[in-house]
Amino acid sequence: MKLYARKLIAAAMAAALFSNATLAAESWASGTLKSVYPLSNGSFVVIFFTSPAACTNANNPRYLLVSAGENGVTAEGVKAMLATSLAAFVAGKQIQLAFDDSTSSCYINRMAIVD
Repeated sequence: MKLYARKLIAAAMAAALFSNATLAAESWASGTLKSVYPLSNGSFVVIFFTSPAACTNANNPRYLLVSAGENGVTAEGVKAMLATSLAAFVAGKQIQLAFDDSTSSCYINRMAIVD
């Protein structure tokens, strides 16, 4: 029975390791925000003065999106990143963020004020 439990735990750990959130192709971008654009569904968009080349959406400048349920982000994570984005925007500070470059939505996963 112990062997079965160990195999079950190993399988669960492997499944967690290869979940959708870990399959995202991660890129990093940093710079000063040109705008922070809240959406009606609770998501929001950030736009840099200089668009990251790895973000492939057709908008000019390119939109990077923070949305609950995408790239491992929770509703609480959206709120925290919105607060971080607005603080950086108001203070004129740079942010650094990680986003999924495997989709044209460029879903952000995490960010920090770096300047």
